[in-house]
Amino acid sequence: MAENKHYYDFTNELSADEIYEGLLAHGLFTEKLPPVFTAKGFFDYCESQSPAFPKKPAEYIYHESMRNINTPRPLGIPNPVAYQCLCKYISEIWPQLQQYFEEETKAQEEAKPTGSGPGGGKPAGSGPGGGSPAGAGPEQGDHAQDDTPQAVKKSVDELRGGQLYMAVVLARQLEKGGQNPMADNKFKRFFNSSTFNSTADKIKLAGALSGSASLMDATYKTSTVSQAVALVSNLVGLVTGIKTIVQKLKKFKTIKGKMNRVMSGIGLVSDFAMTISKAVGIAQSITVLSGKFQGVTKTVFKYLNAIVGSVAQASGFISGAHGLKQARGKLNMMKTLKNKRWEDIENTVLPKYSEAEEGEEEEDEEDSGESTTTSSAAQTAQEATGEGGKKKRLSLKQKREQAKQLKQSKKERRSLANMLLRREDVSDEDKDKLVGYIASCRMIGKIKSGIFMGISGLVANAIGLGTNIANGVSAGDSENKDAENKGNTMGIISGFVGSGITLAKMGIDKSNQKKQNNEEADMIKGRLWGLIHGLDDDKYGLKGISESLEAKPSPEKAEEAKGVVNKYKAVDGQLRGAFVDYGAVLKANSAEEFRKLLVSGI
Repeated sequence: MAENKHYYDFTNELSADEIYEGLLAHGLFTEKLPPVFTAKGFFDYCESQSPAFPKKPAEYIYHESMRNINTPRPLGIPNPVAYQCLCKYISEIWPQLQQYFEEETKAQEEAKPTGSGPGGGKPAGSGPGGGSPAGAGPEQGDHAQDDTPQAVKKSVDELRGGQLYMAVVLARQLEKGGQNPMADNKFKRFFNSSTFNSTADKIKLAGALSGSASLMDATYKTSTVSQAVALVSNLVGLVTGIKTIVQKLKKFKTIKGKMNRVMSGIGLVSDFAMTISKAVGIAQSITVLSGKFQGVTKTVFKYLNAIVGSVAQASGFISGAHGLKQARGKLNMMKTLKNKRWEDIENTVLPKYSEAEEGEEEEDEEDSGESTTTSSAAQTAQEATGEGGKKKRLSLKQKREQAKQLKQSKKERRSLANMLLRREDVSDEDKDKLVGYIASCRMIGKIKSGIFMGISGLVANAIGLGTNIANGVSAGDSENKDAENKGNTMGIISGFVGSGITLAKMGIDKSNQKKQNNEEADMIKGRLWGLIHGLDDDKYGLKGISESLEAKPSPEKAEEAKGVVNKYKAVDGQLRGAFVDYGAVLKANSAEEFRKLLVSGI
């Protein structure tokens, strides 16, 4: 029988060098990642070169791994430079840590030698850094940690306060013709509706075009029509600006990460400045219409517009650039998630339905991260590889052909998923996987649209900033006609660019509305509604289950309650995996609106 040891004996067996190697060489990447990811080369470099990395905080890399309930498990990969500094510091103070650990644990019982790790259990990882990674431990839906009636009751009560249970209760109430006490009033619903947003965009478009025309025609600039259009446009901009600020302020407290909060704050500054500029524009239009827009008043308004506009454009550019960076990271993450979901479908769903396999072609992994491509795409990839596996430079024609094949492959996969989703012989479990994949495809399209609008916004901000600077210079020197002309020219360009962006936004919004009312969306809505409706049965009544666990419930009752908890967690995972926006759904005012809002996030 092996000799019993104290807990601190295990830490004392590790030297500072061993803990450094274990953490850095084997602890950077979570075990949930494929084994191809290794930090051994990075460790060897640090050992041989002894680099003096800067000791400053850095953001981690967000990654998701699919859990056994078909919903992502969030993981974090540390920045290698910052992580090396941390590992080095831990190794430097390792003797002090060993002493501290011994002092704090020496009064505890000796560890039983029934396992290979401290405490007799199996070690979570293979080395000092191989422990359970962030987000990789026991989570909802993986397995129950405590099966006692008290623990199960606690889980049930937590679910009663959760958004899914609220959605189930609301769906039942709306289906019976009841009202939603959480729904917004008629005015607020109209204020947040697509109709209002569409009308506001059209008014903004008219204002931008009218503003460009006023810079090209001095007579039109001072006309009643021009100022009336500007007045209405700025008024709508003021209202929507206030609306945006209120929405962002509500979300500000939930933002995680110091950098994200800073950038959100800069974005709020931009919104505040833009809202003030609309108020200044309203005051200017009233002044022009009253015939008092001259002399000192004219100069003051020029300065105000230049200063406020510059602040709005500069801060908007900074926050927009950060938002664009985040969107690109989210896009890559979503592509990875989509690929994992398709791989799961290939391995677990397609083999069950032989007819579906007949139309499928052999697919290979692509450079962009897609898990599979058509055989023709694979052939093109082979042609791009020379002797010894070295990559050959593709011609423009080959690149176009490869992109075309890849696009076709993606289209075929999505079509296949839709076809299987329509089939009655496909199981509910498999349909949930198909819905998750299609939802990922739709989310990728939405993110790409957002990136396009983000890039357009950066261009508009840059042009607007230049316009405001030129106008500010001309305001301080009324004799500087050159600066005034440059300001007018840039203002015209800014107006037309803004008009183009507004038109693009209107087009994207219209396209998104169509996507939420097509056959694909209807199938997703039907499946998600079925998941929620499936919890409407009396046996899933959480209030009654909670009450039944208050006394001394039978083991059968506790087991049934645990099954209900797992069912709720599984459905919640599936809904979140389909990117359901609970906040929007819980404001539905009818059963039909409830179903529509299930796909509002995609």
